[in-house]
Order: sequence, then C-alpha cells, then structure tokens
Amino acid sequence: MKKKIYTVICSAAALSLAYTSAFALPVFAEEQTTDITATEEMITDPETIISILNAFIDENGLNAVCRYEAHYELYPEYDGRVVIEYNRNENTIDIAATLKEFAISKNIPTYCLGVVQIEEGKPYTPSVAEHPKVTDAIYAAFEAGEEIVPVQISYQQTGIEWEKLNEDAKTAAAAYAQTLDPMFYSADEIAQKEAEYFEKAYNEAYSAELHARAEAILTALNIAHEDAIIYALSPYITCNLTEEQLTVAEQNPQIKKIVKAYTWTYSEEPGTETVSDTETVRAMITKLIQENDLAARCVDNTAYAGYSEPVIVEWDVIEGEIPAGMIVLDFAEKYHIDRYVYTTIAVINGVPQVIIPATPKINPGDANCDGSIDVSDAVLIARFSAEDREATITDQGRQNADVTHDGNVDAQDATKILQYIAKKISYVELAEGRYAFTAVYTRTQGISGDSGQQPLVRQFSSRDELDAYIAENKEALQASSIGDETRISFPDAASKYTSAWFDEHKLLIVCLTEDSGSVRHEVTGVSEGTVSISRSHTTFGTGDMAYWHILIELDQSAKISDDIQVLTVAADPLK
Repeated sequence: MKKKIYTVICSAAALSLAYTSAFALPVFAEEQTTDITATEEMITDPETIISILNAFIDENGLNAVCRYEAHYELYPEYDGRVVIEYNRNENTIDIAATLKEFAISKNIPTYCLGVVQIEEGKPYTPSVAEHPKVTDAIYAAFEAGEEIVPVQISYQQTGIEWEKLNEDAKTAAAAYAQTLDPMFYSADEIAQKEAEYFEKAYNEAYSAELHARAEAILTALNIAHEDAIIYALSPYITCNLTEEQLTVAEQNPQIKKIVKAYTWTYSEEPGTETVSDTETVRAMITKLIQENDLAARCVDNTAYAGYSEPVIVEWDVIEGEIPAGMIVLDFAEKYHIDRYVYTTIAVINGVPQVIIPATPKINPGDANCDGSIDVSDAVLIARFSAEDREATITDQGRQNADVTHDGNVDAQDATKILQYIAKKISYVELAEGRYAFTAVYTRTQGISGDSGQQPLVRQFSSRDELDAYIAENKEALQASSIGDETRISFPDAASKYTSAWFDEHKLLIVCLTEDSGSVRHEVTGVSEGTVSISRSHTTFGTGDMAYWHILIELDQSAKISDDIQVLTVAADPLK
C-alpha cells in the first residue's frame, strides 16, 4: 500500500535541557546605579516605566532611548509596549539583558517591553547571510530534484491585541468565579479555578488569532487546510512546498522563517472521525512507531500511577535524532486521535520525566470516596465508629473522613460533616487544618537537583536564602519562552519576596518536570506534611519539555515539616 507522507519538526535539543531565552539574567559587566526604590506592586504604566528606565540609562551613560506610542508605525509588533532602542555597535555591555534585568528588579514585567537594535540611525535588520529566511537545506533539496519539500513555517504575530486578549480573559474568568458558591469552595480554591479559567479563555482566544493568520498564509500559498498542520498555541505551520510555492512564501512579509522538516510515514489514510477506543489508539501508535523505527514504545498506564490516559507513549530523548514524542503528537492530530486517550512521556538517560504521585488527593468529608460530600458519608462514619462490621472505609476514605484532624474517624467527624451539609459551616471550616496559601506558577528553563527525583520541594524563610538559591540556579530559573508569553516569569514573581515580606510569610517552591508543555497544575491544598497538586492537560497538546517552579506563599505561622511530601493526582482535563 502506498504510504502517506507527513511532516514534523522539532530540535531534539529543544526537548532536552538546552533551552534559550532572551530574558537571561547576565552578570553586569560594569556597575550600574540608580536611586529608584523597588516596590512590591508590578509597574505597568508606560510613563512610569519610561521614567524609571531613563533614570537608569542616564545614570549609567548607556547609549539607549525609550519610546512609547510614537514608535508604533516603526514597530507594530510592539504595540502597547515601551520600546528600548540602543546602538548595537557602541555599548560595551549586553544592554538588552542589562535593562531587562534592571526592569525585573523594579517589578516591571518583561512583557511590557520591546528591545530594538539601532545601526546608523535606523532599526537594524540582519542581512540574509546573517539570518536567512529560507535554510540552505531546502534549496539543496530542490537542486537534488525533489518536487516537494516538507517544511515548517514560522510567521509574524503582528496585529494581535495582547492587552485585549488579557482583559477579555480576565473578565470571563471573573464572571465564572462569581458562579462559584463560597459555601462550597474556599477563597483559595475559587482563586485557583478563576486562574485556570483565565488560562483556558486566553489560550482559546490566542489560538483563534494564530489560526486566522495561518489560514491567510495557506490561502496565499494555495494550500488546503487539510494538507497542513496548524499548531494551536505556537505560530508555526507544517506543510509541503513546491519550488513555486517557496518563491511565493519568500516574498510574504508575514512569514519569518522556513526550515526543512522531518518526515514520517504511515501506511493508511486518516479518517474523519475522532478515534477514542483505547486498543485502536494503541495499535495505531504502535504501527507508527514500527513503520518509522522510532525510539518509543506504548506501555500500560499501570506503570504510571496518577495518569488518567490509558495509553502511555514512552520516547527516548536522543540528541540529533527525530523527537518521537513530537511525531506522535503530530500524528495524533492528523489522524484525529482523542487527546485524552494517550499521553507522551520523555525518557532521558533511562529516567522517565514524570511526577511520581504518592496518594490520591484528600477530599475532606468524602468518606465513601464517591466524589461528593453528603449524608451517606456521615452515616458511613457513624456506623463505622459504632463498630458496624458491614461498614467499611478504605484508607483513602479514612483520610477524607478525619475532618477534625485528630487521627480518628468517629462521631465528631460525622457531626462536622452534617454541619457542612446543613450549611452551618463553610467548606473552609470543614477542611480546617489546611493552611491558606497563594500559588504562583512559573515555567523555567530547567530545575535544580536530580531530575530523576520528582517533585522537589524547598522551604525558604528569608530573602537571603532565596537569593542564594537564585544565584546557584541562575540558568535554570530563566524564563523558558520569550516574546508574547503572558505567564509571569520566575524573576518577576520572586521580586515580590522582599525581606519585609518574609517578616510575615514563608515560601515553598515545588520544582517539577513535564514531558509536555500542555500539562497544567493546580495546588489544591497545603498542610504541615503535604502539598497536594492536581495535574491536567489543556485542550492543546504540545511535545516540548516543560520545567516548572511553583511558588507557594504561606503565612509565617504555618508549620511545615522538613520532610514535607508532594502528592499529585491526575485531574479531569479542562473543559
């Protein structure tokens, strides 16, 4: 049977620890001074930002200038941001990184800034030799007689109203939060659910913006949508080009770069219906692996407690070889495989890059573990405490039932649950014994420590301790992505934790690795001995390694064990 050929591209190095970032934190090449005092509030007002940055530029004699509004015609991609122009040939330090580090130290988010190099009074544009739009490998393929070449196209994101996306998502999330009953959800739980809804709404709107731009490019190239792959949350298109189409693509100002893609084959045509049957999915992915000789294998999910997907695809990260995990994701999208039937797990040097869950999430009050808190839970506890032989409670049920947190399951627990059912007490009071907390989720370039031991958790009680940790892990803590990423970076988040903050608080940092950037986390509870984290996939799957530092803010009075454990469970996917 004739094989259908599709394509995917991703550097193996990009799926390992070797990420790069424009938000690197360099060591200053010369001393900088400024008398502007840092505050704990994020500074987003353009005029205030310009005032702070200009003071810094003037005091240090830097050849740079800040612009706002007047620059939009020159730099439409930085609409709504403060642009820093600097002469690329006259500065002896890395001014872009220096100014960004200074901005972070003054609580100015990096997404409020744009940096532009100036040469001979004009914005510097790399020559084709320095930054070719089309890689040599594509020309070589056509010269060798190939009629079509698989490519990946990256394109501009100009015209996206980032602030509007952000505000619209905030408004939608706030409206959703208003529908949550505070009698049944704690303030922290409502805040977490609101943040989760915000991310979902933002991603959907951003994906729609990307899709519109990708469709316009495909139309200009006379390529049907079904003959290409449009990535949901990245400005990339994978498709095949003829030499004539390449010529048209080179002249399209919306296209930034065209590179040669990897190829993969599959001996059957894709259908039109979503494939959700577990065994069918397993057979299809196994066949893909065999036909392309990928360093991957399908394993049963019993090997990975806490993963809800029935089909687990382990793939080995091998420098210089095709990243099998990305190919599986690409294949699954092309062949309409249900995203929640399978997941991919990268394996580096024999170590699966996963969080090893310990026990399921504690759900206070749910003694019979049916997912709800009602009279049947109180009745079961009453029968159990009365030594009714037919009343059995599992180990998980006992943890849920002990709402008085005295180590026993008895009538006092049943009484407290009945008070909650009668709405005499709130969910917060039912679950008391857990600490109030605020969680901040930052994606970084790596994590410190042994990547095979996951998750890692560290406790900080002073700014000096945090500074020492940041200095020791400077490269790992750099932001993992650049450009229009709106999620707060670790440096931005950490700038809040001043010595004065530590006088009243303490900080936990949970470090963990995911084999896909589509995995999201929600801290669901913190007690003396445990941090509970729920993990789920967003609507969109990606094949990139993801490293997370979750910052958990606690009151100074919270008592935390030195050997605190992190418990993780798989949550329902975002709806």
